[in-house]
This record gives sequence, structure tokens and C-alpha cells, in this order.
Amino acid sequence: MNDSAENPPQSPTTRWSLVVAAADGGENPADARRALEELCQIYWWPVLQFILRRGYPLHDAQDLTQDFFLRLSVTDFLKHAHPEKGRFRALVFASLKHLLLDAADRLNTLKRGGGQKLAQLEEWMEEEIAKGEISKRGMAPEEYCFDRDWAALVVRKALERLREEFSLRGKAREFGIIRPFLTGGEKVTAYTEAASTLRLPVGTVKAIVHRSRVRYGTLLRDEVTQTIADLRDLDDEIRHLCQILAAQPVTAGSAVR
Repeated sequence: MNDSAENPPQSPTTRWSLVVAAADGGENPADARRALEELCQIYWWPVLQFILRRGYPLHDAQDLTQDFFLRLSVTDFLKHAHPEKGRFRALVFASLKHLLLDAADRLNTLKRGGGQKLAQLEEWMEEEIAKGEISKRGMAPEEYCFDRDWAALVVRKALERLREEFSLRGKAREFGIIRPFLTGGEKVTAYTEAASTLRLPVGTVKAIVHRSRVRYGTLLRDEVTQTIADLRDLDDEIRHLCQILAAQPVTAGSAVR
């Protein structure tokens, strides 16, 4: 008897599928809470930018960002925040619009000392302010801008993970040189320049770039996988984010942890 046929492998548990299961009354709510908090810690940047685009002063936008993630951390809140609950990006966007309907009341409560704060999130926001990374963007449809910031963050997160892998092998400098090849736009002469800098044959540099692109693609898919509940949505989600980036590349910001 073929055990693999009798017991096909289960879909891998992602951070977001764990959260969705808990919201629907599943087991391990504590693990789900930690998974949701991890997602929040990674993806706070598009939320803050969205609120700033609504015209809120920076300090108020920071307070509302804190309040949003504190409320989202309560898994019961997820049951009331759909459509497309299976995608973290869509849930965050829908929930954020809902939150801002009573933003004035929420801000009054927060200013009276009625709100809590996530200390690490506060620290991250202050770091980005100090670097001048947080700013209002040009006018464009809200959902497009939100998805653009989201896509840019996913890309930066995958690149950061790849950089860390190079660093662990003692090749941080090598990654800095080949990184432009991973994001497009390289010229034939650039390989020659990179090879000269690295003191390697051009063919070796091309092989390094090829392997790095493959690994970068794997890391990118993993980042997106962590924000969907159904793996059947993976290719559509990646395609959507790539289309957003292709329409208008995003280079601002460095909020990757």
C-alpha cells in the first residue's frame, strides 16, 4: 500500500491560515495571536501611509496605527472584517477603512489616555520618522496606493532575507554588488563591472546572479504565502502585486524588519 497516496501531504500552515482558523473557532488561539502579531509587526508600514494619505497629522496617524493593530490583535474582530478574509492584505485594507469611519472618536479616546500602545511598533515608527522615510504620497486611488506600498514591502522583505543569507556566508559585499541585477535594469556591461569589482570571471558572476534570482523568487513566494489562507490564491496574489509594481515602481521607504 502506498502511504503517500492514502495520506497526501497537508498544505503547509502559514501565519495567516493559522490566524483565520483561530478566528473561525479553531484550536491554538495563543499561537494564532502570536502569528497575527508577527504579521502586524511586518506590515505596519502600508497602514501608516494609508492613514497619512487621508490627511491626518503624523502624530494622529501614529496613534491610529497603534490602535488599529491593537484591535486587529483581538481575533474576534477578524470575524467582522471581510470581504476576502483569506488574504491578509485585503482584510487589513477593509478593516482599516472601517476603523477610520469613527477615527475622530477613537482619537479623542486615545488622547484621554484610553488607549494602549505596542512599544516596539512605536519604536519602529520613530526610527522611520528620523530617517525621513514617512511622508505623504501623491494623490491616487486609495486601494492602489495601499497595494503599491504593500507590494514594495513584500519585495524589500524578501531582499532583506536574501541579504541576511549572504551575510551569514560572509558575502555581504557580494550581495551589495549583485543586488541591482535582482531588481531589473542591468546592462551587459554591468556584468563586466561586477566581475572586475569581485575579481571573478564574468561567467561566475552570471551564475551567482542566476542562483540569487531563483532564491529571491522563492523567498518572495514565501513572504506572500504567509499572508494568504488558501494556497490556491498564491499565484493570483503574486501576479497582482507584480502588476502593481510594474505600473509604478516603488523605491521609497526601508521599513523592513
